[in-house]
Amino acid sequence: GFVLGNGTWYHIALCCTNGAPGSATAYVNGAAVVTAAWTKAANYTFGLIVGQFPGFWPLAGQVDTARLYDRALSADEVVRNYRAGLARHQ
Repeated sequence: GFVLGNGTWYHIALCCTNGAPGSATAYVNGAAVVTAAWTKAANYTFGLIVGQFPGFWPLAGQVDTARLYDRALSADEVVRNYRAGLARHQ
């Protein structure tokens, strides 16, 4: 349920942790907007596509900077990254 508006810059982060169960938390502008159970699929049959998940509409906008980490960021790290990006986009 979070709707992004047109013509506005957003910082979006998705942090996933594996385990039994794992979790995924989506952040918009440094604030957690949803957390849900996450189960890592054993074998993905698609490549990484920034701005679209297979079977869904693509992002109607531009991606400024994409980063992929080998671990889930903490909430504080997400906020620091958001603030660093916000300073560049004001």
